[in-house]
Amino acid sequence: MARFQNHLSSAFRRNSQKSSAITVESISQSSHIALTSDSEQGLQLLVSGEVTVEVHEQRVYMARLDADLKLHIEYKRPFKSHCNACRNWNHQLASCQLLTQPTTLAYGKHTFPFSALIEGDHPASMETSLISVKYGLATETQFARHGVASLETAKNEHAIIVKPSPPDPRSSQRTVTTVDPITIITHHEPVIDAENSNRFSFELEGLNGSNGAIGDLQSWELDEIKWHIVQTTKTTQPACEKHRLASLSDLGRVMRIRDTQVLAKCGIKDGWALDGTAGNSKANMGFDYTIKNRQPQKDRPGFACDNKWAGGFEISHRLHVWFCLSLERSQSAKKGFAERVMRGSYDVILADPTSKDLDWGPHVPPTYEEVGGSPPDYHDDEP
Repeated sequence: MARFQNHLSSAFRRNSQKSSAITVESISQSSHIALTSDSEQGLQLLVSGEVTVEVHEQRVYMARLDADLKLHIEYKRPFKSHCNACRNWNHQLASCQLLTQPTTLAYGKHTFPFSALIEGDHPASMETSLISVKYGLATETQFARHGVASLETAKNEHAIIVKPSPPDPRSSQRTVTTVDPITIITHHEPVIDAENSNRFSFELEGLNGSNGAIGDLQSWELDEIKWHIVQTTKTTQPACEKHRLASLSDLGRVMRIRDTQVLAKCGIKDGWALDGTAGNSKANMGFDYTIKNRQPQKDRPGFACDNKWAGGFEISHRLHVWFCLSLERSQSAKKGFAERVMRGSYDVILADPTSKDLDWGPHVPPTYEEVGGSPPDYHDDEP
């Protein structure tokens, strides 16, 4: 489930194009633009807003005024690298004809509200190493100055961000792993915040004791903890019509790619507490981790939240934690230094914190009551 949100934090997003005769301004209202889930009708995408045409001359002939919602998908590693059609896929999700017939507008502002309800599965906006997903609200008008036969065209488009819905709240998860003689007990949050700190805690038991396999008395010491946040992107890159028809098999019509990216990493060499109980020494600690201040990588896009689209991609995340230990004492160990590295891997859901502030309930198309008498004056004059 996803929801449209505009680049600006205010309730509206505006974009305009001005000519000597008219100014066309499009406004999308974030509170009424959403992709919601309905148990009976499935996914529904509701888009609403208004287009304002300001006429600067005494009279302007309007032949057409349209508003379109567009989806653009770019595959960074397309089925055929040289083919623009394999790389770029454009979809028109909705089109609203705001003028039912050509008309003439008088001097002043004229407001045209619109709304469209779209059903189907739609991806969230994103920019990853394999795929780029962008939405745009475009308006186009054809007009002519009074007394002029030739038509002019005015266009504008502004980007709209579709954010994935926040995942359901989940309680902290506990895992227990034993590699004789050491037991690792960890607690982590299954849903992590992309902008703030996230908590991870652990306890190592049995740092000194008997190795059950050989009955050897050992003493281990924790030297360092390392953690990585890893993002995995999987895509199914489709072939364009030309290359799909040229393929002899279904396997030759798509290309599956997997890419792994380390979003953030850090090493911790102190700060844990030690419990020196005889026969069962322990180490425990809790630390915060975040991807907010990660170093940007050259030629690599930013992170993307967890998302899955039936159209051909999936983005997931894992937290990897390494416990680096050294053997301080062993009855049977030969002279020299022994090390052990124990790794834990945890599935986490990377969520956008700004999605929590959005309204995710189902919506119905808005009704417009007090929009004034605009357009206030219609004439049948031809250019």
